[in-house]
Amino acid sequence: MESNILRSILHSMFVLGVLTMPIIAYSDSDFTLQDIIKNVKENSNWTVPENHIHFKSDDWRWESIVLDTAYRDLKIEAIVNLASVDETNYSGNAAGIIFRKSDQGAAAFYIWMPFGGFAAQGEILGESKTWSKDQTFALSKDAEKLDQKLVVLVKEDLANFYVNEKLVAILGVSERKEGKVGIYAHKGAVFKYFKTSPIEPDVKLETKRPVRDLLFGGEPYISIRGWRIAVEDAAQVLNEAIAEGTEGVPGEEKMPAYTYRCVTYMKSGVRPFYAYPAFHHGLIIDALLDYYRFTKETKYLDEAIKLADWNIRNSTPSTDKIPNLPYSTTMNGKMGGEGNADGECIMIDKAGFTGQQYLRLWKLTKNDELKNAALRIAETLLNIQLPDGRWQNRVSNATGKVCQDYTSNQIFNIELMEQLYEITLDKRYLESSQKAWKWVLENPLKTYKWIGYYEDVAPEIKSVGNWDAIATARYLIKNKDKDSSYLAQAINLAEWIGTTFAVKQDGKWPLIAEQSICMPVMSCHTLHYALLLTDLAEATGESYWKNAAISAANAGFDLSSKDEHWYSLILSPLYFGLEIAERLQLKSSNQDL
Repeated sequence: MESNILRSILHSMFVLGVLTMPIIAYSDSDFTLQDIIKNVKENSNWTVPENHIHFKSDDWRWESIVLDTAYRDLKIEAIVNLASVDETNYSGNAAGIIFRKSDQGAAAFYIWMPFGGFAAQGEILGESKTWSKDQTFALSKDAEKLDQKLVVLVKEDLANFYVNEKLVAILGVSERKEGKVGIYAHKGAVFKYFKTSPIEPDVKLETKRPVRDLLFGGEPYISIRGWRIAVEDAAQVLNEAIAEGTEGVPGEEKMPAYTYRCVTYMKSGVRPFYAYPAFHHGLIIDALLDYYRFTKETKYLDEAIKLADWNIRNSTPSTDKIPNLPYSTTMNGKMGGEGNADGECIMIDKAGFTGQQYLRLWKLTKNDELKNAALRIAETLLNIQLPDGRWQNRVSNATGKVCQDYTSNQIFNIELMEQLYEITLDKRYLESSQKAWKWVLENPLKTYKWIGYYEDVAPEIKSVGNWDAIATARYLIKNKDKDSSYLAQAINLAEWIGTTFAVKQDGKWPLIAEQSICMPVMSCHTLHYALLLTDLAEATGESYWKNAAISAANAGFDLSSKDEHWYSLILSPLYFGLEIAERLQLKSSNQDL
């Protein structure tokens, strides 16, 4: 999670940036770095100090140099470094290999540093209908300044990407039949070695990555801080936000700081300031209620009710095309996402999450206005559910205009509909949830196209994430007795999440990164994953899953701190951690072991 404005700039350049491609024609396919060096002097962004190729650009666009090869099936090798061009500012740097480049597009594998993370990525450039399950792979920042050995194998309709001899990404390249090959860079990179050669006929490419082991030596990671310290630190930030208020938003001064400001450094006078009510406020309500349950202090229940009431008051107007839904963004104290990635639209997928918080509070307070607010959300969702069962992603609440069609995240709305059916016995809710679940089974659970989740990611960005994948896997486990395949599907999904997003970093393992466009490890994603692993441990009775859950929980607690800045991260020891500690019976600290 980063500044949405900075991210929006990077997104547009990342996806839409002009590719500057000097073309070098050869009759044979054995190329080396020297073949490229002969031609880089004409481009001011490419230089050749010490017989290496350096790329440095302030334009935030991708550039490449390609060679005209006679072969379509290749082995391509490179040694690159992302930090040595400028060791003080290398966020956003990327280096990789582009291949099968033609007028229709290209395919590329690269390593890069997206917003505080380090990752490997495969991508089909240009218009494409292909989606590859294993295109994203988190790398540990422990090694980000080192030389990285890249190997790409391309054969027929498949391509494999290795980083330091580890298979990290797989692409289907049936839409990219042939074309040029070369080097590919963004912002800053050094190419120290490059070689292409025809792939050996007997080489067989992999169709699936090895599953990452979530344990080292079969033993769980032991927490340094312990869960109780993490909880105490989170509670301190929660209390400070409640006391701070929302100065600069007239009429709302007594609301906690997290109401309009999603990060702790957005103090009075700092602009822009923004928040993501439909999702983040739901997490904060969970944090308040879980901490209320832990401490028995009614002030936290009162604050949860207060925040829910604020969201009800500030729902989309009843006269809108899309009425009575929570806003996914508030910007500079005003409801809506103008100036943010949401623009004139709201995210439909988050409505069910807010509705579930209203129902949780209703069960505690018996205040029917909370239940009625959830019912109003459901009525709108029923009216805009598509015939295939899904809900669209971003839609203008005022006009009904669709700003972004696809999202894999249907699970929040499905769960809200199921809960309302249990309360009302109204079969419309049951039928709605069943239709949507059928779509999930036939789409993201088959394609693994887990995209379209985050409020601050521009609609054109296909950023692969894990939040709704984790929530969907947990739903599969919860309903495993309804279908014999559900538990196996949940395990497959848990393994894919771990393989795609888990890293060992700063001695902690496994830490979970957020999404392919923004890959720093985060406490909330790590603890969310720990909850999924806890579910698997209880469902299977297997010690591996329990030890993995303990490892993820301990790593998440040790990662959490005030330095994460975002309330949605800092408070995760409350809204996830307290449940995890109870279910896994974790010790308060390593001194209790």
